[in-house]
Amino acid sequence: MKCKDYFNKVAPDIDARAWRADNAPWANWAWRIVRKEINAAPGSFIVDLGTGTGNAILNLLPANSGARFLGVDFSEEMIQRARLKDYGSASVEFRVSRIDRLSLPPNSVDYFISAGTFHHIKNKSRVLQSLSAMLRRDGKFINVDLFQPKTRYLSEMEELRRQNPEAAVENDRVRQQFQWIYDDDRLHPREFHMDPHDFAQLLENAGIGPATVHVSLQPGWAVVVGRKAAARATETSEAGQRTSRRAVSEGVVAS
Repeated sequence: MKCKDYFNKVAPDIDARAWRADNAPWANWAWRIVRKEINAAPGSFIVDLGTGTGNAILNLLPANSGARFLGVDFSEEMIQRARLKDYGSASVEFRVSRIDRLSLPPNSVDYFISAGTFHHIKNKSRVLQSLSAMLRRDGKFINVDLFQPKTRYLSEMEELRRQNPEAAVENDRVRQQFQWIYDDDRLHPREFHMDPHDFAQLLENAGIGPATVHVSLQPGWAVVVGRKAAARATETSEAGQRTSRRAVSEGVVAS
């Protein structure tokens, strides 16, 4: 099944099946990071890539009610359901569009947020280059996603789990409760996972750096945050010209 057809099909049930801050410790952890990273002044423009039914926007609204929000998704069914939700008096709009075909004015976006979306995108480098042009100087790109970790990230995750054994056990217990979703999902489209640190490098190559990789107790789960440099991207992303300033978060555990 094609990716768009799949998400149109599952849209009616997606909210009941989704990981959320109130039902999954790794999602709660991730959204704490996202809310900390976003400090939107009134009028700031926040774009949610792969918005689905608008849950990320609802999550961010309480602390950023003066911002303007745009939710983007290629699924008409998802957008239809997102538009039915109550966003109060906030400035919230939705657009049906593929992310690789999104067109916004240059330097117009203050924050790009993406949750569970980029592992469905094959040519991540090209898409990030395009999005970088829309992101203002000092703007942020925040990616909460499923990854395919390599040795470095796996070591960081195992060390975090070793330091927080009780939280790791609780995380795994809750994760097992969600296994039925994966056992029941036989139509899921092809995915294009990559390592979190490799994704951070793609951000930096696109001029959205330095990038920070936040390590999760949940295997394969991470948050990667990049800030667009004030200088021109071509001056800040020359491969091999600088020592990576990428950081790894430590001691952040699910609650």
